[in-house]
Amino acid sequence: MPLSNADNPVAEQPEPTKAELQDELREAGLPVSGSKDELMERLADAESEPKKAPKEKTGLADAAASADPYVQKLMWDRGTGGDDIVAKVDAELAALGFDV
Repeated sequence: MPLSNADNPVAEQPEPTKAELQDELREAGLPVSGSKDELMERLADAESEPKKAPKEKTGLADAAASADPYVQKLMWDRGTGGDDIVAKVDAELAALGFDV
């Protein structure tokens, strides 16, 4: 009689959805944009890096001075977008640890 998945600890886990990956990335303070493959790679890279002390929250001035191209694009979008764009960018910056 073959083993069921419940009896087989090596059984494959179902692949997470893109939304689940984005939730994990938000919790880790990482960017959530990109394809599902990019999100999986970003999570794998983050898990393989040594854990760092939590980053102190910084303000919008620090976000504007950031060398990270992703954060620079967010700040550009924030400065040129309407209220709906500003709200989305602020949510993304907050997920990255910036105090907005």
